[in-house]
Amino acid sequence: ERNLLRHYIAGYRVARLRLNRLKARHEALKEDMETPLKGTKYDSMPSSGGASDGAASLIYRIADIEDRIKEQCRIMSVQCMRVMDILDFLEDDSHQRLVLELRYIDGMNWYDISESVCISRSSCHRAERQALDDLLEFDRVREIIGLNSGGDRNDKAGADGA
Repeated sequence: ERNLLRHYIAGYRVARLRLNRLKARHEALKEDMETPLKGTKYDSMPSSGGASDGAASLIYRIADIEDRIKEQCRIMSVQCMRVMDILDFLEDDSHQRLVLELRYIDGMNWYDISESVCISRSSCHRAERQALDDLLEFDRVREIIGLNSGGDRNDKAGADGA
């Protein structure tokens, strides 16, 4: 259950990584477009070379990547809201919430998180596990991530997440 919740809240982080990859591809295509095309090699022997895509195909690929970037930004926005809705079930000023925000919204690695909050990495991992366990106690969180729960604990953000 903890891993299912972890996977759910990692959705924004994954979406952001995909966006970064798309942007890198976009930049690589733009660089390809700005570099001069190679000259044509003439040979006395005829060859059966097929038609090449040429420079025009770069424009279409760039436009396709730009469309994908726009769609990925939309997906990222939805994923971010989902993660924030889940994190709203934790206390605003708790270490657990801070660790989850730094990890799954800001995309920080565990070393940087431990430096940022001035605790050891193992303490960061413990805070994450405790936060996930605390979140799993809320029926609404379990419902959001697809777990059926028979518990009867009331949640403080039930009206916000409905």
